[in-house]
Amino acid sequence: MPTHTEGWLLDSRVMYLNHGSFGACPRHVMEYRGRLLCEIEAEPMDFLVRRLPEETTTQITALESFLGAQPGTIVLTDNTTTGINSVFRSISFRPGETVLLSNQAYFSTRNALKQAASRAGAVVKTIPFTIPVSGPGEVLEQLMNSVDPTVRYAVLDHISSPTGMVFPLARAVSSLREAGVEVIADGAHGPGHMPLSLSELGCAWYVGNCHKWLCSPRSCAILYTRPDMKGITAPAITSHVPGDFQPGPDPLRVMFDWSGTPDPSPRLCVKESIDYMATLHPGGWSGIMQRNASLALKARSLLLDATRTEPPFPGSMVGCMASVKLPDLDNGGPRPIDWFDPIQQALRERGIEAPVIQCLPGRFLRVSAQLYNDLSQYEHLAGILRGLL
Repeated sequence: MPTHTEGWLLDSRVMYLNHGSFGACPRHVMEYRGRLLCEIEAEPMDFLVRRLPEETTTQITALESFLGAQPGTIVLTDNTTTGINSVFRSISFRPGETVLLSNQAYFSTRNALKQAASRAGAVVKTIPFTIPVSGPGEVLEQLMNSVDPTVRYAVLDHISSPTGMVFPLARAVSSLREAGVEVIADGAHGPGHMPLSLSELGCAWYVGNCHKWLCSPRSCAILYTRPDMKGITAPAITSHVPGDFQPGPDPLRVMFDWSGTPDPSPRLCVKESIDYMATLHPGGWSGIMQRNASLALKARSLLLDATRTEPPFPGSMVGCMASVKLPDLDNGGPRPIDWFDPIQQALRERGIEAPVIQCLPGRFLRVSAQLYNDLSQYEHLAGILRGLL
């Protein structure tokens, strides 16, 4: 079965339906990064001390424009995990208060929150979102039913990693703020996946990867901080602090821009990736997002038919990833780090890379849709899945 990897560095022998896990970077952008690395090595002191601050500003300015964020509200981190840990370090959780967390939360977000809350004597309460779900209204009802007077923060996915479900984040933020609850949004899949206007969204913090759907090199992510929260926000790793320099640089940038000797090349490729990707579709980024979302829905239809299952959530809650529910497996506790689900392993042996993910609502086969994918690949997957099941 042929794959469609022209312009990408993906192995043409593998049908890669898993863009959501680690992204993929176009050949053009990787070549751009290679030239940057050579410039850095030619004169490290000049690049890292003299040039890097201005180059970083260029990237952040492009991201604030692309993501609809106010100037001075975005800093760069290595990944979403680093950003979310920075937020949890910045918050002074109180003894006895409750922090809400989705039952579809990514494991590192869940682990980091539990550690931070435990140190302060706070309680993490899991929101029991159900699968299947009838629509955004049911999700909001389940969310607000979890709120009580002890809740001060809620950690919500924008796009669920295990299921690909797009949460009604804007409506959730509005409802929660009316109830006195601030939202920390795990938007690992957000940038480049769907249109964003972070300044209008209203959440206190939003973290999201650039190396997933923006297709920059790994590792690069954004941490958006609402302007009134900038004064309490600090990085997970302390290096420079505002007092190290004369007044001038934004204090948030001072703390986040340099946390040790970096390889800044992934961060410095973000604008190039945004600009280059926009040339790959006649409709630019809007066309890319619509094309990928449409393809994901078609893929889901094929997989639902192959598995003879019902949709886990409506098509209106599908972005550029889609999932179908598989029969549950006996969990049996923690597994070896190199363990793969039997279905995922069987697919890989047949040249298909698509994850099978276990989370509290169930066990899901998840596929992604990116420009290098087309419908024939999901038709091939559906045919193999029928045989495996």
